[in-house]
Amino acid sequence: MNPSIAVIIATHNRSRSLQQTLDAMARIDMQGIDVSWIVVNNGGTDFTDEVVASFRDRLPIQLLHEPRPGKNRAVNRALEIALQRDVLVFTDDDVVPDESWLREITASCSRWPDHDIFGGRIQPLWPTGRKPRWVTCDWMLSIGFAHHDHGHIEGEYPAGHYPFGPNFWIRSRMFSQGLRFPENIGPAGSGRIMGSETALL
Repeated sequence: MNPSIAVIIATHNRSRSLQQTLDAMARIDMQGIDVSWIVVNNGGTDFTDEVVASFRDRLPIQLLHEPRPGKNRAVNRALEIALQRDVLVFTDDDVVPDESWLREITASCSRWPDHDIFGGRIQPLWPTGRKPRWVTCDWMLSIGFAHHDHGHIEGEYPAGHYPFGPNFWIRSRMFSQGLRFPENIGPAGSGRIMGSETALL
């Protein structure tokens, strides 16, 4: 039996990229998967609410508001209602997932029943279709563009490596004892301090 899933997206004044992301999400293969989306508007003043409303006939989607600035505060707001689901998928408002994304997530949870934290590959989508020549090293790809790729063979993460960014998922039972994202770090307004997932894990 497939686990129930909540896909969580925190967003702040990025309605255009959010619309593209939700459009891609609506094309995902969801057959036989119990999934819902939670979008948290983190104090935005653009057309985020209208964008989310426009997808209600295409996605089982819910809009929440968190006026205090900070992505982690927004994600924690989503956790208030998401914990009724078996698996929580954390992603961003500027991604284009593969159509088999949710099917692969549910399959990985079935294959690894004793594991609670998972991560998947993240490939930058370059505007020109090719990586710029000035992107010369792995740390630049990772920090600047959220590139995350441990290869095609599924397995446990190497020591010292962790899932992060817009493609990781956690069984909700991990949050049952009060675990939450630390609200003193992470993106907030114009501040771009990263490390939310690493601090949590």
